[in-house]
Amino acid sequence: MEEMRDSYLEEDVYQLQELRRELDRANKNCRILQYRLRKAEQKSLKVAETGQVDGELIRSLEQDLKVAKDVSVRLHHELKTVEEKRAKAEDENETLRQQMIEVEISKQALQNELERLKESSLKRRSTREMYKEKKTFNQDDSADLRCQLQFAKEEAFLMRKKMAKLGREKDELEQELQKYKSLYGDVDSPLPTGEAG
Repeated sequence: MEEMRDSYLEEDVYQLQELRRELDRANKNCRILQYRLRKAEQKSLKVAETGQVDGELIRSLEQDLKVAKDVSVRLHHELKTVEEKRAKAEDENETLRQQMIEVEISKQALQNELERLKESSLKRRSTREMYKEKKTFNQDDSADLRCQLQFAKEEAFLMRKKMAKLGREKDELEQELQKYKSLYGDVDSPLPTGEAG
């Protein structure tokens, strides 16, 4: 189960790296469009003297730049949201893993103590009276330990349920990342965080 969580985390990291690369490419495309717009504006100023301003080209470039910036900002916000979810899922996963380890250690200690009590109960039957006293004492201890052991088992069961829920959340997160990639992956220049504002 833990190996599955680790593989989900590795896939999430890979997906985020891909998304960042796409954002970087988009940012570069944004800069190219800005450069083209500046060149077009310079050309427009030069040809203004002759009265032949290429307004259509400028409007087209301005529209391209606006679209690129809008997509860049949107992807930046989506990436931030996904990264926050991934970080939260990683924290929860680590907490649950530590709790599972603690529960397993506690469970093992209780089982060992129960076995020790059973053995000592058998060894200490010297007289009938002593045997009765110890039997009563050990039965009380055994019942208490069994109760603690049952509690530890229930706690372990709850931890496993939490980890299963976390696994489902990570599946959803992976699907969300895949959706972003499929929506923006074919764009020539996916959009980076650098110039997104």
